[in-house]
Amino acid sequence: MRKILFYSLFLLVLFSCTKETNTTQPIPEPVPSGKTPVIFVHGFLASGDTYEKQTKRFTSNGYSLADLYAFDWNSLGGTTTQQDLDKLVNEVLAKTGKTQVDLVGHSAGTGVVQTYLAAHKSKVKHLVLLAGFPPASQGTTPILNIYSSFDFIASGGRDVSGGTNLKFNDKDHYEVATCAETFTAMYKFFNDGAVPTNTEPTNESDIILSGRSGFFGENKFSENTVVEIYKLDNATGFRVNSAPNFTFIQTQLVIGVRFAPKPILTTSL
Repeated sequence: MRKILFYSLFLLVLFSCTKETNTTQPIPEPVPSGKTPVIFVHGFLASGDTYEKQTKRFTSNGYSLADLYAFDWNSLGGTTTQQDLDKLVNEVLAKTGKTQVDLVGHSAGTGVVQTYLAAHKSKVKHLVLLAGFPPASQGTTPILNIYSSFDFIASGGRDVSGGTNLKFNDKDHYEVATCAETFTAMYKFFNDGAVPTNTEPTNESDIILSGRSGFFGENKFSENTVVEIYKLDNATGFRVNSAPNFTFIQTQLVIGVRFAPKPILTTSL
């Protein structure tokens, strides 16, 4: 079957701005906060974008972008998923100086993280399963299992014996991964029961722009591809100009993608 080429732009708005300027400046690499890093794994025909809002909630509650990572895997039948995930885990551990990560999987991604845990228990501190297919009982690694009776894709879910279970009655399959209630449960689970200060992203003061191009479903990102970024009209969502505001070349293949990949530029638009 021919794969569908999907040219995508990822606009990560980290801060709000009040002044328009065309200047650019280098962006410093984010610094780990000291918290256990979190790696998010998406479901079938999805990408790390699933967790964009949750990431903003975490950074509004003491986490650094250097603590938060998304793993984009080939949900159409990739054969190197586990090797690629282990490579990302090792890179994150080296970057943060930690010995374990917290793993989060949504839908089909719950199978990916459970398979990884079975082979690499020593590298996983907590496991979170969202709207997926959980085991019958918890092993030595703590599990937070969140599901919904209103989820007709994962057939309503089930409890994990010995684990921490949260059942919704009003969330659909995607909402289980993206809602504020799930964020609160994850934050408490990762932080010994501490309650987050903010359940929605706090206001910030700058914008970081980056992007990539790739194949839908496979999440393979092509080398030497031009990425264009356009300013949009807030009222209509259409481009303000016919020419891009910024252009850059994607020079390397990306496998595991951090929510703040090595920055290209910063600007106020």
